[in-house]
Amino acid sequence: MPDLESTTEMTTVPEQYNQLLETIAKKWFDVETLETRGRDGLDFYDVSVGCMKSALDEAFRAGMEIAIRTMVK
Repeated sequence: MPDLESTTEMTTVPEQYNQLLETIAKKWFDVETLETRGRDGLDFYDVSVGCMKSALDEAFRAGMEIAIRTMVK
């Protein structure tokens, strides 16, 4: 799971969220960026169901970890 602790104090929550999503997308879908680039060849990917499930699971677990850390503080 990506380590959010390594981000700087100055990073905002939306930036951390976007970094987390991009890290997961790069890991499971081998994408360069999550920015829309306006070309089908760059914006659409063939993804196996297994990779999709793994990426969604990792994102869910990361969200739960963040929520738990937030509640504990």
